[in-house]
Amino acid sequence: MTAILDSGSQQSLCSFQAANVLGLKKQDFCATIAGVSGSCFSVRKRVSTEISNGDSFKRKLNFLLVPEITGCVPTQPFDLTKMNLPQNITYADAEFNIPKRIDILLGGEIFYELLKNKQIKLHDNSIILQDSVFGYIVTGSIQNDQSSYYFCNFIQDQVDKNLTKFWDLEAIGIKEKFSSNPNDQAMQHFKSSVRFNSGRYEVGFPWKRDKQELNDNFSVAENRGKSLAKRFIRDPTLFKHYFEILKEYESQGVIERVFQTEKPTDRAVFYLPHQAVFCQESLTTKMRIVFDASSHEDGQLALNEYIWPGANLNPNIFHLLIYFRLNTIAITTDIERAFLQISLRDEDRDAVRFLFPELESNQTNPYKFQVYRFKRVMFGVNVSPFLLSAAIKYHIEKYREQYPAATEMRDTCLYVDDVISGAENISQALKLSKDADTIMKSASMTLRKWNSNNQTLMRTWKGEGLEIHPRHSEDSAQIPLSKVLGIHHGMSSMTISQLM
Repeated sequence: MTAILDSGSQQSLCSFQAANVLGLKKQDFCATIAGVSGSCFSVRKRVSTEISNGDSFKRKLNFLLVPEITGCVPTQPFDLTKMNLPQNITYADAEFNIPKRIDILLGGEIFYELLKNKQIKLHDNSIILQDSVFGYIVTGSIQNDQSSYYFCNFIQDQVDKNLTKFWDLEAIGIKEKFSSNPNDQAMQHFKSSVRFNSGRYEVGFPWKRDKQELNDNFSVAENRGKSLAKRFIRDPTLFKHYFEILKEYESQGVIERVFQTEKPTDRAVFYLPHQAVFCQESLTTKMRIVFDASSHEDGQLALNEYIWPGANLNPNIFHLLIYFRLNTIAITTDIERAFLQISLRDEDRDAVRFLFPELESNQTNPYKFQVYRFKRVMFGVNVSPFLLSAAIKYHIEKYREQYPAATEMRDTCLYVDDVISGAENISQALKLSKDADTIMKSASMTLRKWNSNNQTLMRTWKGEGLEIHPRHSEDSAQIPLSKVLGIHHGMSSMTISQLM
């Protein structure tokens, strides 16, 4: 293992690869590393371990886990014979002239504890040998006319930014917003309140303000409801689709009718405006109803401003896509109506009410509304992505020993409700998929639209009763383009066919 020292870093870092080689136990953690030019990097795991020089120095440290700390150091090899180095001292790294990958960064919390008093200065002070608990560390500048390549440890990842445009529609209401509270109130609330009832998880909203002070937003919801009613009258087909979706929700226990519409004294009440959003490319849901928890009356706060949003527990998109393409066999699937599989506790359900015109039974007054409320976590509230991810991570921990590979796949390859993973062979892929399906079914979640670049695996899935992707063709030469997090992939050749 090779380490560098950085007095300017507030935290010590360790690469995932080093942690895996050392067998260190990973802990869930939420932090943001900020670097040059305001660049940020989200951290989701950390490890605790002891560093030692094999003699008298020992120190236990926490390390944030990152995919990579920096490139190889030094950037170019150089000739030690020209440096006239002292031969009677012990160096922390006797081969410091050979480029090596950096596994560990020791930050400011430990930096000065590692240094001793003695220094040796060479070449007009351009090279300094600094004594440390590990031996002498070589630092300074070496002239190298062949290299114009320099490292800055944290730079803005523009690729990650550019990729986000591909799933903006899919991310309505779920955009990342980090909690300003360093203790992460949303996570604390989740851990103290999550329950498993009647085959599914039940959660509550992590309120950051007195919820009884929340304005009910009724006038905004009513005005937008009237506009929607006018549209229904002009377009009966739209009303039919809208009505069928809501009736299906009601029959499945996702929503329920509210007959006592008076505002309760001990609960928050908020009425959500809603509208239809169309996605003609979708094979399963051409129209979805999107609810607006960010709307508010003049001078009032929205529901989303009363709730802690929670941390973004999703993996880094860029890293996820790169990992996906490294596998011989691609595997993608998603959770059917993922948000709606998590129950919302009863005391928070009146905060997600909505109005719907009674056009089915009342044609004379299009502005008469029925009141409904959600019984499940719904798409559009700022904390919903956090609650979904937290519930899934909480659930899969029960199965980590029984299904280690499948739980690791769910933990590291799940982005909101999409699983993007892979395997080296069909046997491994089949076991991963069947174990993952078993794990999720135990939480009343169904994995669907299984897709792969391997036709044999697709046929096996179908025989095992898994719901394969509807675009799948039995002709391996006709495997169509598939979207993976908004990017079209040619699954048969695993090539990106469209990136704009």
